[in-house]
Amino acid sequence: MIEKYAYSSESFHFAFASDEKYVVQLQVAMLSLIKASVGNVACQCIHVLDCGISDETWWKICDRVDSFACKNNVIYELHRHYIDMTLFENFREWNTSKAAYARLLLPKLIPDSRYCVYSDCDVLFVNNPWDMVLQLKRANVAILGHRNSIDRGFTNPDEKWF
Repeated sequence: MIEKYAYSSESFHFAFASDEKYVVQLQVAMLSLIKASVGNVACQCIHVLDCGISDETWWKICDRVDSFACKNNVIYELHRHYIDMTLFENFREWNTSKAAYARLLLPKLIPDSRYCVYSDCDVLFVNNPWDMVLQLKRANVAILGHRNSIDRGFTNPDEKWF
């Protein structure tokens, strides 16, 4: 028997970190999440780890997400978490930003959430995002992802970070 939408009656949490430089990518990632969530009866709780987004830009994002979710009949909540980026001032930049480090704060920001999918802003959701949780549960792991490769071989450019 295949487990399908095991969490359909509870909210599920998704988190993205962005600064002003990545708001276009942030919006695309969030809108793809909403589009992939069509048909889910549960609330999609979207958490934006705000690493330097202006209020004007934030309200434009809110309007766009709300309009798109309404058109697609997706129930969602959008939460903005201001991140004190001085916590990461001595960290190295990754792709011209330090926003990805904000994910380290997720356990404190949403302590009551059983599951949270953190996604970079360059990810497109094309399938039901709840299937990701089922994969994590079946594999009994906390992290699921892929290895980056620059030379199409097996060299992982992220290796130096770990």
